[in-house]
Amino acid sequence: MKLKEAAQAIHKRRSNLGWKIFHISREHGDQKCSINTFLETISRTGIRPYTDPRCASLIHALQSVCIQKKEQNIENLYLDLNEFMSVYEKSNHVFLERIFIDNLAIPDFEYFTEKITELFEEIKQNEGGKPASYIPQLGRVSPKKWGLSICTVDGQRLSLGDCKDEFTIQSTSKPITYALCLAELGEKLVHKYQGHEPSGRMFNEIVLDGYGKPHNPMINSGAIMSAAILLNLVKPELNISDKFNYVYNFFKKMAGDEFVGFNNSIFISERDTADRNNALAYFMRVNNCFPSGDNSIQDILDFYFQTCSLKMNSDSNSVLAATLANGGVCPTTNETILPPVAVKDVLSLMLSCGLYNYSGEFFFKVGLPGKSGVGGSLILVVPELMGITLWSPSLDDNGNTVRGVQFCEKLVKMFNFNKSLDSRLCNKINPRLHKNEQANRLLASLLKAAEIGDLNTLKSSYYQGVDMNVCDYDSRTPLHIAAAYGHVKVVKFLTEICKVNLNCKDRWGLTPIEESMNADFSKITKVLRIAMCKASETEKSATLLSTNDIVEEAAARFIQIRFRGSRRNRNNSEMNEIVKLAMAENKNNHPLNSEE
Repeated sequence: MKLKEAAQAIHKRRSNLGWKIFHISREHGDQKCSINTFLETISRTGIRPYTDPRCASLIHALQSVCIQKKEQNIENLYLDLNEFMSVYEKSNHVFLERIFIDNLAIPDFEYFTEKITELFEEIKQNEGGKPASYIPQLGRVSPKKWGLSICTVDGQRLSLGDCKDEFTIQSTSKPITYALCLAELGEKLVHKYQGHEPSGRMFNEIVLDGYGKPHNPMINSGAIMSAAILLNLVKPELNISDKFNYVYNFFKKMAGDEFVGFNNSIFISERDTADRNNALAYFMRVNNCFPSGDNSIQDILDFYFQTCSLKMNSDSNSVLAATLANGGVCPTTNETILPPVAVKDVLSLMLSCGLYNYSGEFFFKVGLPGKSGVGGSLILVVPELMGITLWSPSLDDNGNTVRGVQFCEKLVKMFNFNKSLDSRLCNKINPRLHKNEQANRLLASLLKAAEIGDLNTLKSSYYQGVDMNVCDYDSRTPLHIAAAYGHVKVVKFLTEICKVNLNCKDRWGLTPIEESMNADFSKITKVLRIAMCKASETEKSATLLSTNDIVEEAAARFIQIRFRGSRRNRNNSEMNEIVKLAMAENKNNHPLNSEE
């Protein structure tokens, strides 16, 4: 009985994923687990084990073991099974299990990193545009700066280039202050003071919509209104300094408690060059736009400038973007920051109004919510997948980062972020799948379509540039399958339109025509014979053209010899001899006449 219980206990332990992780992390021939290998495996998935809050309990447990074993750092640790399982049980093992079974937003993160890095380096060569100059501090930033950071909804991280350089967030603060208003007051009250339509005008134009409100919170008048709502309606018991701390802490929570700072010199410059914004604010006051409160116009403007002067880096800012992508839940802390309805409204307006006068074009070309700022930052949200922050100070004529916009436009050409669009048909990388899984799905789709005679799927694949000669592990192509199952229309499409290889052999040495003959499909056999005859005639025509080229070359050589001024007499027999030699050489070298 005791032996049986012991056997059951051993089986249970072996079935435990922690036991499997231990053995995966063992070095060859060693009975102990290398913690360095273990942590590197986690890092390759995009999770940062040393800084991710969800890994804090794991690192703490490893540090305790490190102290017991008197090791200088945890990477030097080698643990036996019991020691490792003790650490494993103290950690967030549910999260670790998700990591090791690739149950994260982007399962093949190494491949994704490779493709993003290639695109990042390509865009780096773009040196167009120039930094904003109306604020002196912005104009002094090097136009060569280029940083990118990505955070998925599962907290996978990728940062490239100048990702730790600090920048003021400027207009990318607008969706966040709007979101805070929605979270605190609700959609109905906020939209009493703000519209939600594109203005079709310049972002700082002195104009209101037909209801006497700012068109939307993504333009200056709307963002000034967000500042007024925050000061006058959200927690009105707080004074201005406490209100700023409250908003600052909200940004901090959105960014997973990562870096958020404040640039006072930018704030002063903003205030000193604010004639247009002053005009906007007083124009709105004249039209009774602001909610009632004790704060002055200057208080409201200063508060707006302060939120624009918050500083972040692309690494921390990407977590903020990922919180929006994750429905208001911070991916690294798992804290719910915003209600889903607020996120819906924010993303809708980012989609339609996020890039100044380029918003409509960006919506058409990229089709994802984004928001740019004159500091050179651009946040892009891929709902339910990831947030991206791009930073490059050089701006185009619309005030958008040149490199950032180009990156976004090329990104959506490389990756399929649309869940409703089948990656098998659009010939794009689906980051939600392993690259092998995507290739296998494509192959299975083509072969299944050939088997059941689904001509529409095959046509769609062909139009998307898919290789129609793709084969399975038995070297059977769609033409093999269609010929074996008797689908005449599919065979005609593959031979006449796709011009697939007619003589390819599977692992048993059978060609498509032999498949049709074995299955006694006479119509398909006839179609394939006609296609093979046409292919043969095309090859003969190509051979004839090649022969004619040789004859013409020989004639040209004869004329050159005949008329180059030599005293030697030449006659037509010399040309005939040249042509005969050329024809003989062509015949001997032709692949149809070779022995192989």
